[in-house]
Amino acid sequence: MKKCFALLLALLFIILFCGCSKEPENSGAMPENFAFSLTWNTYGISSYDSASGRLVKTTDATVPENYVTTLELTESQLAEIWQIIDDLGIENYPEEFDPFDGAKSEPHRTIVLSTVIDGAQREIRCEEISLGAGGATKRGEAFLTAVSDIVNIIESTAEWRSLPDYEFLYD
Repeated sequence: MKKCFALLLALLFIILFCGCSKEPENSGAMPENFAFSLTWNTYGISSYDSASGRLVKTTDATVPENYVTTLELTESQLAEIWQIIDDLGIENYPEEFDPFDGAKSEPHRTIVLSTVIDGAQREIRCEEISLGAGGATKRGEAFLTAVSDIVNIIESTAEWRSLPDYEFLYD
């Protein structure tokens, strides 16, 4: 009788444990309505918005319109970016974030990563941060690596490569 009771109790705990476990909010397959936008580069001159497809190589040009095109990411590219953002755990970052904990450079850069996941909007703003690499903390490093990975996907497209070279370069 004791063995049956112990077995029943163990089974009950297993059922309760499995029933109470919940996956993280953003974990798993890419939501159908996932969208993101990213601003990056020196002074934040480059940007991409997946909802509209608007890709801007630079806003710092004599004729800025020459540096704008439309980019429709493939489903595979978008899924890869979703995975980068999901792995980052964007919900664990503050809206205002400095990956370098106050270290500055001149010129500086601005990064703004925004997402729409299941209708919920989230934005992380890194304004006037250092151009340095790596970040001051593991969290800062993870954020900068994720942004770099997303930028690499965008900049590897034919649409990005079709835009003219930068008119102005920074020291």
